[in-house]
Amino acid sequence: MTGYAVIGAMVFFYISDALHRAVVRQAKPFFPATIKEEREAHYFLGALIWEPFFPRALRRRYLWSIGFAVLAAFCVVLIADNTGHPYWAVFFAGLLLVMIWRGLDGWTKYRRRP
Repeated sequence: MTGYAVIGAMVFFYISDALHRAVVRQAKPFFPATIKEEREAHYFLGALIWEPFFPRALRRRYLWSIGFAVLAAFCVVLIADNTGHPYWAVFFAGLLLVMIWRGLDGWTKYRRRP
């Protein structure tokens, strides 16, 4: 089971990262002129993606990246639990709950926006 969780975590992290980078790349024209570096764009994406001028498709792809990150974090919790590291499992479960909360918060914002 742990081997599948390791493979799943790597695949889900890769997909989440690829989606997030694609959103940042496609959202570059919508960022203010003061944000020029890609690192700054990654940092400000979570706040600016909900502005009305961002396309709905980018928001959806952003939520998909969060969803795949949640799946990857769940796999990490499984790995920590199956390998006998209960404190790490609790730590990563806490991070998983924060990620789930961020995803649900984003989903409600997505549903409210036209």
